[in-house]
Amino acid sequence: MSTKIPTHKPLPGAWELVVDSWNFFTKTFSTTIKTSILFLYAGIVIFIFALLTRRSADLFYINGLILLLSGLFTLWVSIRLTVLILRLLSNKKALSQKEESQLGFQLIVPFVFINILVGLITLGGTILFILPGIYFAISLTMANVILIDKGIRGTQALAASRDLIKGRWWPTFGRLLVGGFLFAILFVAVLSVLTFLITTITGSSFSVAPNTYDLLPYGLDQFLQMATMAVFLPLVMGYQVKVYQALQKTR
Repeated sequence: MSTKIPTHKPLPGAWELVVDSWNFFTKTFSTTIKTSILFLYAGIVIFIFALLTRRSADLFYINGLILLLSGLFTLWVSIRLTVLILRLLSNKKALSQKEESQLGFQLIVPFVFINILVGLITLGGTILFILPGIYFAISLTMANVILIDKGIRGTQALAASRDLIKGRWWPTFGRLLVGGFLFAILFVAVLSVLTFLITTITGSSFSVAPNTYDLLPYGLDQFLQMATMAVFLPLVMGYQVKVYQALQKTR
C-alpha cells in the first residue's frame, strides 16, 4: 500500500510578499508606530546611562544590568508588536494598550523558553555540522509566531513550526532569505545615514576608546539603533507574519 505524499499549494513569491508587507507597513504605520515607538525608551535609558558614566565611572560596572533590563523591555515591545500585527493582518480589532501590555508580559517567559530551546537545538545541529544547524533554524523559525498566535508553548510550538514548514523548507528558506536581505540593507542604510549625520554634527566617533569607561559613543549608537528599529521593525515583523500566514493558507 503506497503512502500518499502530502502536497501543498505554491507559496506566494518572495517579491510579492515583500510588496504586500511594504503596503501593509505604510497603510498601518500610524497604528503600529504607537507600539514600536516604545523602543525609543530603551534607547533613551541606555543613552542617559552612558552620559552618567562620564560623571561617575563606578556606574560602568552596572552596565550589564542596564543591558539586561533593556533587553527584556525590547522583548516585551516586540511581543506586543507581533500581537498587534497578527490582529491587523487577520482583520481583527487591535487590543487596547492595557490588554496588549498584559498579554506581552504573560508571553515573555514562554517566549524566552522557546528561544532557548531553538538556540540549543540549532547549536546542537551546528556542532554536528553547519547544515543541520541551518535546517533546524528555519524549521523552527515560526515557533514564536505560533506561540503568540495560537498560544501553543514549549516543544509543542517547535513541533507545530516544523510541521508547518515540512515539505516546504526550501521555499520558506528562500523567502526568509530574500526578505531578510532586503530589510537588512534598508536598516543598515538608514542607520548609516543617521550615524553619519550625528558624527558630522557632533564631530565625535561612535567607537569606544580602549581602557576608558566612557560609554557615550556606545549610548549614541544604541539610541540610533532603537530609533531605526522603532520605525522599521513593523515592516520586518509584518513580513514574517505574512510568510507565516502564507504557509498556513497553502498547507
